[in-house]
Amino acid sequence: MSEWERRAEEFTEKISREFYLTWSGQKEKLEIEPIYREYEDLFSEEMVREKLSEISENPPASRYIAAMAAGEHIETRVKGISEKISNSVLSATVEWKGKEIPYLQVPVILVNEPDWKNRHELEALALQVDAGLLPEREERLRQMHETAKSLGAQDYVDLYDKLQDVDLSAQAEWLQSFIEETQEEYERQLFDRLEKAGVPPEEATASDIGYILRSKEFDHYFESRWMVPALLETLKACGLSKGDDLPFTLDLEPRPKKSPRAFCAPVRVPDEVYLVIKPHGGRDDWDAFFHEAGHAEHFSHVPADLPFPVRVLGDNDLIEVYSFHMQYRMLEPSWVRDVVGMPSPDLDRYMSLARFAKLFLLRRYVAKLQYELALHTGGLQRAGEIYKNTLERALLINIAAEKALSDVDDGFYSAQYLRAWVFEAMLREFLRKELGELWWRHPDSGDLLYQWWRRGQTKALPELLPEIGKSGLELSPLISDVLGQANV
Repeated sequence: MSEWERRAEEFTEKISREFYLTWSGQKEKLEIEPIYREYEDLFSEEMVREKLSEISENPPASRYIAAMAAGEHIETRVKGISEKISNSVLSATVEWKGKEIPYLQVPVILVNEPDWKNRHELEALALQVDAGLLPEREERLRQMHETAKSLGAQDYVDLYDKLQDVDLSAQAEWLQSFIEETQEEYERQLFDRLEKAGVPPEEATASDIGYILRSKEFDHYFESRWMVPALLETLKACGLSKGDDLPFTLDLEPRPKKSPRAFCAPVRVPDEVYLVIKPHGGRDDWDAFFHEAGHAEHFSHVPADLPFPVRVLGDNDLIEVYSFHMQYRMLEPSWVRDVVGMPSPDLDRYMSLARFAKLFLLRRYVAKLQYELALHTGGLQRAGEIYKNTLERALLINIAAEKALSDVDDGFYSAQYLRAWVFEAMLREFLRKELGELWWRHPDSGDLLYQWWRRGQTKALPELLPEIGKSGLELSPLISDVLGQANV
C-alpha cells in the first residue's frame, strides 16, 4: 500500500465515522473541517492532476483513486459551506399546529398524515427551510463548478464523464425511452391512486406520493420487529448466512435527531460496518432496510486482504447493484408470500403498489439526471425553473422549485443509481431463468452473489455483463419489472 493510500484510508475511516455519529443522532453537530485540514495534502490540485493522469494505469483501481481524489478535492473547497448546510438542516424546526417539529422529522409525519391539505400545509413550512438554504447551496455549487474547471475539465459534466468512463448526456438520452415506454401505465396508475387517496390531481405534490407509497394497509405484514428475522431468513435461504449473527452492526435506536433516511456507514471495511435506520413503520421501512442491508452485506464480505482502492472505494455502479439486489426481493411475489407471509388478494395489491413505487422512483431519477446535466452546464441561474419543469414532465405532479439545489447528487451519483437499476433487473432476469421462480432461496444464488462481490472488486460492471449472456445494458428487463411482466 502506498503512503497516499494508507492515509486516504485513515481519512475515509474518520470522515465515515463522523457522518455516522452525526446522522445517526449521536452528535449534535457535523465537524468535518478539522478532518479535511488534517488530510488536505492528499487532495491538493497537484495531487489530483497526478491521479487523473494515471487513470488508465492499473485499472480499475486507478479510476477509483482518481474519483476519490477529485471528489474530495472539490469537497475541500466547499467543506465549510457543506458543514454549515448540514448543521442548519440538523437544527432546523418548523412550527405546525402549535408544536415545534424538527425539520428532519417532517418526512416521517408527511407519509403518515392522511389529510392532503394538512400534508400540503406542513410541506410548505418545510420548503421555507429549503428556500432559506438556497443561497448557500448555490454558492457551494458555483465553487464546485469552478474547481472542476481548475482541474482542466471543460465543466463539471466533462470531469465526471472521465471519472465514470461514460457519456452522461448519452445515458440520459438513452433513458428517455424508459419514460416514453412507461408513460401510459404511469399516468393510469398515478391518477387512479390519487383519486383513491382523495387528492385532486391538479393539487398533487411529492408529499401525496409519499403518503400513497407509505401504504398503511400493509403495515400488519411489515412490522418493524419482523424486519431482522426476515433478513436472517433471506440470507440463510440463499446460503449467505448460516447462523443468526450478522457480520455488521444494526443501529435501530429511534434517536430524535437521527436521519429519517436509512444509510449504511462502512467505517472500517470489512470489520466495522453500520446499518442505520429510524423505523417509522410499513413497507417503505422494509424497502430501505433491505436496500441498506445489501450495502452492509457487501462491505462486510469484502476480503480484508484486498488493497484500499478496491476494498473500500470500488465501483459504485456495482455497489448499488448489490444493494438493489437485496432490496428487490420485495418485488418477487414468491419471497413476499413465503417470507412476509402475505396471501392473495393482498399479495396482488401489494405487488401492484411496489411496482408503481419503483416506476415512480425510476422516472424521478431519469428526470433528475436530465436536470443535473442542465444544472451543471450553465443552468445554475435558472435552477428552480429547470428543476420544476423537468421533474413535472416526468412525474405529472407539482414539484417545488425550493428543492432544486437540495435534490442534487454530488458527482452524478444519480447516473450510477440508474445504471445499477438497469443491471440489477437484468441480473434477476438471468437468475430467474437459470434457477427458477424461487431463485432467491436457491443455494447457488448466494454463492453466485458472493463470487460477484469478489470479482466486482477488480472488474467494472461492463466486464461482468458477458457472465449473464449480455454485451451491454438493456432496458427491457427493467421495463418488464415495473410493468409486472417479469414474474410471469
